[in-house]
Amino acid sequence: MTSRYKVLFLLSCCLLVGAQRMGITPSPDAVGKRNDQSPVTAADLAFLRAEPARKQKQKVATDGIQTRGEAVVLESAVVDVIRFSNSLSMWKIPGNYEKVMSRATKRGIELLQWPPKYGADKSVPLGSSRISGWKISSSSELSVRVDYGDMDSNGGLKWPPIVTWRMVFVKEDGRWKFDRYEE
Repeated sequence: MTSRYKVLFLLSCCLLVGAQRMGITPSPDAVGKRNDQSPVTAADLAFLRAEPARKQKQKVATDGIQTRGEAVVLESAVVDVIRFSNSLSMWKIPGNYEKVMSRATKRGIELLQWPPKYGADKSVPLGSSRISGWKISSSSELSVRVDYGDMDSNGGLKWPPIVTWRMVFVKEDGRWKFDRYEE
């Protein structure tokens, strides 16, 4: 039985060497190299479990991400998107208003809406509770659905969310900034 495997191994080695001598090379995907159009894998999304913003990344759903190239864009944008969507609910805290404004383009500042408030006295602004529905337009523009809602006693989102916005972000000055709402 082992001799059969040895023969198969030697035969495959001979075929590979022969193919190389003839100038035939396997495709990059066949030898383990992946390109931007390769399907996304769990390894491509491993950054969602790493710092910075590791805990906040738990509310990110990767629906809409189909290729490795889209995962690379998501990796570059996810922290900026999380920080912007979180900062909208905390803008009245001293110093946070300036942070919100620095995370938006000039057009984004003009179009900006604040999440509604909830609670018995309507004094607590809603926080972002889920970020999903990614659409990568290019390496410098994407849109994403951000849900703002109340949390239940177990820390999960009460469904349906109170407000859902589809936000467009553009890469400007090396950072992803809010630009507009998508209808």
